[in-house]
Amino acid sequence: MIIHTQVLNQQQQLELLKCWNDVYPVNVKFEDLSKLNSYFDGLQHVEYFLLIDSSIPAIAFSFRFIRDGELWLAMLMPTSMQGKGYGSILLEELTENKEMISAWVVDHDQDLKSDGSPYVSPLQFYLKNGFVIQEGVRLELDTISAAKLVWRN
Repeated sequence: MIIHTQVLNQQQQLELLKCWNDVYPVNVKFEDLSKLNSYFDGLQHVEYFLLIDSSIPAIAFSFRFIRDGELWLAMLMPTSMQGKGYGSILLEELTENKEMISAWVVDHDQDLKSDGSPYVSPLQFYLKNGFVIQEGVRLELDTISAAKLVWRN
């Protein structure tokens, strides 16, 4: 089941914080809920998509938003939900009736997650689902290095 909402309740915010810190590289970890909320406050027209499967005790989070006049997405897929088609289901929902959507994607396997395990780049997943790398367009920060991907209808 996918829940589509523009506002997360307190419990959903806490689940999102936990998921973010579990699945993304440790360099982009949020210390607490106020830091996560500050990140979202900097985005426009945020829409959340929560994928819930009652047989798995985890929630996959995705969201799309406007940044600099462009539509973007981000996905957080717990390890227990990876490789089961959930990401593709979320992408179908996120791209439905859209002309174009962008994403920053870590395109290397040099980062670690907060538990010390390697962060595995989701680049191949996005390419398999129709995204294209925008050559020469990168996000290079002290905390993260990512390629810009674009999906077009």
